[in-house]
Amino acid sequence: MVHQTSDLKIETLGVTPVASALSPQEIVALSALLSFKGKSVWTLFREIKNEEKDLKKTAQKILLNSALRGHASMATTPVLTISLQGSKFLDSMLTGIVFSSSLTASGRRTDASAEDIVYPTAIYKNKKARKLYQKVSSANIEFFNFLLEEGVRKDEASKILQYGIVGTMIISLSLESIISFQREYENEKDWMPEEAGIFLEKIKKQWTKLGLDWLAATREVAPRNIYPYPNIFKDPKETNLARLSVPGMGFHLHSTKKELAELKRRLEATKKKKDWLKKLLLLRKVVRDYNLALSFNVLSSVPWRVWGEKKRHRTVPMVVDSVYYGVKKGNFSLPPTIEKNEKFLKAWVARICASVNCYFRLVDLGIAPRDAIFIIPRGLYLRVLQHFDLYNLLLGYYPLRLCTTAEEEMRRLTEEEVLQMRKILKKKKLGWLGKYLVPKCHLCGFCPEKNFCGKILKVVPDYNQKCHQQSQKELEKRFQKVLTRLI
Repeated sequence: MVHQTSDLKIETLGVTPVASALSPQEIVALSALLSFKGKSVWTLFREIKNEEKDLKKTAQKILLNSALRGHASMATTPVLTISLQGSKFLDSMLTGIVFSSSLTASGRRTDASAEDIVYPTAIYKNKKARKLYQKVSSANIEFFNFLLEEGVRKDEASKILQYGIVGTMIISLSLESIISFQREYENEKDWMPEEAGIFLEKIKKQWTKLGLDWLAATREVAPRNIYPYPNIFKDPKETNLARLSVPGMGFHLHSTKKELAELKRRLEATKKKKDWLKKLLLLRKVVRDYNLALSFNVLSSVPWRVWGEKKRHRTVPMVVDSVYYGVKKGNFSLPPTIEKNEKFLKAWVARICASVNCYFRLVDLGIAPRDAIFIIPRGLYLRVLQHFDLYNLLLGYYPLRLCTTAEEEMRRLTEEEVLQMRKILKKKKLGWLGKYLVPKCHLCGFCPEKNFCGKILKVVPDYNQKCHQQSQKELEKRFQKVLTRLI
């Protein structure tokens, strides 16, 4: 079976809010009415029925008066859960949307074969381009599987694969987020992969069936912008902050000495909590009250594969450069296992060169860059500028990405960043804060993963397999206790 981008499968698994007698947009319309009438949706619904008014026309009038003006809450209320099957470019395009949530087939865990290759329409229709694309794609996949057979870790080997292979995902998007994606597509239509337009076309055809047609139409034409999200599929001629910024790390202090002293006192108080849940709750309160005390801006060059992990931390604002500019620069990841083995190294470089050469040959054949990009390996380096507040320093991003279960290159990069941050904090006489930049196991005092590593020994020196099993049993015991209360 040959997979093409035009084969994109989309299924809406559900939409909220829903009610037996009301469509999602009717609920939204009545909710807008309750905001100044102080009555429940059902009370307003009964009043409309008792007065023998046309519910549909009433809702449409409210939507024209509210959503058409650009009131965001009207379009952020309805949320769709969508199942998608297409190329893995869907992940790169959609999962970075700030107000979204998704589960995708992981490139670190799934297998790949030549049967998984996805052909953009323009490449498939051009016999010469199709033959070239198929040859290079198949060779990359064959080398990937060879590396696995030789014992190379999948998160290292997978960086030779392209994203132009089959992938599946489930994503939840508000109507507002879908309109945001549409606005981005309108800006970068020539650079975003073909599936972006196909996705929008197919989802729009469902608006009436889902009871969202009027709300979608009013929000689409409303004279108000929508919160942006990081997008790598954009015009490489236009510069951006990630490209212009000086490599390195910027520290920004937003607090007085008195405020920092109080932050230190409250953080130290969390160490006294023996129960891990109480400690986490107390840490959350501290971060809630002091989240804007300081921040770091971090500029880094990371593989496309690693950026795929970074963008999923949607509470971390970021600017990322164009993937097409990255191809022009031509820098790629070289995993440690590959670098140490001369045989692997020569073959790796050969596959990278063949892929980049294929990209430019496809462009010469008249294939648009947005289609030719399907051949570029995931190891391509991209420049990314991220902004980390206290939450992501202490609880969100860094504790997760310091864990040994994180993608191998992302973990190495994160460890280097933490070392730099600690040095900067020490120079600013804030060395005490660096002690809280730790992996997630240090926060709770045990490893929540299936297998533990040496990092937990830094806080629990006598931690062993018996301790690990006990902590897992304690977690399950707490789960059963909560579940019993809910049943």
